[in-house]
Amino acid sequence: MKKMLHIGCFIVLSVNSVYADASGLGSYMQGNYTEAKGLLEKECKSGSKISCSYLGSLYISGDGVEQDTKQGIKLLNNSCNAGEQSGCYILGIYYSKKNPIQATKFFLKACNDYRIAGCYELGKMYYDGKGVKVNKLKAIDLFKVACENYSKDACVDLGFEYYNGTTVSKDLLKAKEYSKKGCDLGNQNGCNNYQIMMNESM
Repeated sequence: MKKMLHIGCFIVLSVNSVYADASGLGSYMQGNYTEAKGLLEKECKSGSKISCSYLGSLYISGDGVEQDTKQGIKLLNNSCNAGEQSGCYILGIYYSKKNPIQATKFFLKACNDYRIAGCYELGKMYYDGKGVKVNKLKAIDLFKVACENYSKDACVDLGFEYYNGTTVSKDLLKAKEYSKKGCDLGNQNGCNNYQIMMNESM
């Protein structure tokens, strides 16, 4: 399993560019975790909740700072409760293996606050029945929300579902459409799937 830190980095890339310009997040994305720690700490104290989120992620992962899970969770909870979706999302990732029910709550909060990655992760929880009862149709709806907002993995999963036709009615046109979108967004599996579908339709 990838460290939370690197999962968190995905969020930074998907948020408003004003966040990406913040010096602490810039160092974080470049992998300069020791430098990022100091900068994020300063920004967090100045009131930047997203900086608090990624500082919390560093404490949990132990990169650039002595690992302190309790402090990391505290920072993330404070950010999440203050409306910073990245804090909710990272907590969801953290709890996804340890406490799926808790993870689902954080993903739901992140999704409701327009954290599209949270919608995708929540969809996977419904699809697999982790922390919630299996509801694949709800999962598909959440994947669609995520895909419409440029989640490449959600698009690829939708393409796969429409290709197989087990959860939704089989629809090769939609399968190709979603697979191509996932491919265009950078998911190689989407490219591979799209090519297979195109060959089959020839």
